Amino acid sequence: MQREMYGTIFPLERGVSREEERRLVNELLDFIILSELYRGRMHGYALMKNIKRKFGYNPGTSRVYPTLWQLERKGYITSERIEANGRLRRVYELTKRGRLIFSFISRELESMLRKMKSISPAEKWYRRLLLDTSNFSLKG
Repeated sequence: MQREMYGTIFPLERGVSREEERRLVNELLDFIILSELYRGRMHGYALMKNIKRKFGYNPGTSRVYPTLWQLERKGYITSERIEANGRLRRVYELTKRGRLIFSFISRELESMLRKMKSISPAEKWYRRLLLDTSNFSLKG
């Protein structure tokens, strides 16, 4: 069962603590923001709401805005001020370079996950050994 209804994607049965979730979101915040902006333009508050809904944790303005500014300095996103509902808001959007880096990171993460999930030759040998010895008995 996923905790999506409770505001996070981490499985309940895994025993992942809220602190571990926060740390993971903070460590991957650049990538999370790029992934949200890959879906379309968004202002900072909407980004924070989406992160909270998906991960059950809001990193807050003190983490999100400096990350946005850093991504903009690197040329991965652009921003512009627009008026919405009588308020000025800064809306962020991926650049071509940002789309490329997001696609690259996505592929690399998928590849890394596949490699981590695959069984190494040593693990295969150990499993085979365990299966062979499970049929062994000391009783004569």
